[in-house]
Amino acid sequence: MTRQLFQEIINIAGASSEVLECSLAFCRKRVGIEEAYSSAPMFKSNGHSIEITYVMKYAACKSVEDWVIRQTAVYQKYNIETNQSTWIFLNPTTDCAFQKRLATLLQNPTQVLAFHRQPLLVHNVLFGTFFPLWRDYLAYYERKVLTIANTNMAQRIEEELRVNHETLSTVRHAEARCSSLSPIFRSLQKNFQTLQDANDTLAERNITQQSDAHAMKQLLENYVNMVDAYTQQAWFLKSRTACLAVSITDTLSFKDSNTARRQNKYMLDLTLSTVDDSTTVRVITTVTLIYLPFTFMATLLGMSSFFEMDPIDHSLIVSPKFWMYVVFSIPLTAATLFYWWFVKNAKQRTKSKSKEDAMESGSVND
Repeated sequence: MTRQLFQEIINIAGASSEVLECSLAFCRKRVGIEEAYSSAPMFKSNGHSIEITYVMKYAACKSVEDWVIRQTAVYQKYNIETNQSTWIFLNPTTDCAFQKRLATLLQNPTQVLAFHRQPLLVHNVLFGTFFPLWRDYLAYYERKVLTIANTNMAQRIEEELRVNHETLSTVRHAEARCSSLSPIFRSLQKNFQTLQDANDTLAERNITQQSDAHAMKQLLENYVNMVDAYTQQAWFLKSRTACLAVSITDTLSFKDSNTARRQNKYMLDLTLSTVDDSTTVRVITTVTLIYLPFTFMATLLGMSSFFEMDPIDHSLIVSPKFWMYVVFSIPLTAATLFYWWFVKNAKQRTKSKSKEDAMESGSVND
């Protein structure tokens, strides 16, 4: 519908300018802005007509796992002189369930007489079509939150977690959806109050019978009570969702801490193992240094110079010069160990001096 066509409809109906504000809520949107905003309801009464304008938001199920919040704008102008109503409905889709249900009811003569007897009864068709869907909407998100909550409660930090950051995002999304319900339900209560004011006005002017006015009053009060119940459920679901989000955050933090602790323990074990390996290497090196001179001397002088076999009785004969092997091997071993000790201490002294120089440089800079 173009703007010019809509303006022409308003002019023909003689509608107030407030209906234009309701139409602004049906502009094309790329993001979910004004999800919780509803235009303030309007009620006007004079000697010729009664006007009612409001926007009703309701939950709609596009698919099994896809719920959205939609809205329908309603304008009613009741002419007191002719006892006729002019209606303007702004629906989000062409196949609106309310529009189909209303068209079906208008084909029933008995229902048409009821609409003439109580001009506000058409509003009940709108409420009866969409109002029960709020319970299904809340139940859908409560089921989703409970499933995640049960999974999170059965977690063991030592095992692989079944919740992650994607799960946390799902919970936060549910929390955000619940946050918009409080202003929406508050707006619905104002709509019912506006209709109650219109109902009282019709009764005071004897346009409707007292029985019909009383029945409408009870109907509106029942809707108000239902809104209170939905508001309490939405508040509970939002609180539970917020607690679950905190619990999942704590679980992920504990898991990260446990992983870090296990990694630290592994690094400590690895360090201790490295120290043990280093000690073993030093022992092997020391033993090798001790045996190396003797091996070197034995190889250099040749064992045949000190030991020989008696060809007659096959006995072992030790050369009188065997003392040379001992005399040369022991000093060479001592010299080798001293050289290793000297080189090691020299490296340690150099390292300590470098640290002292670095500390002195830092102190001077300070």
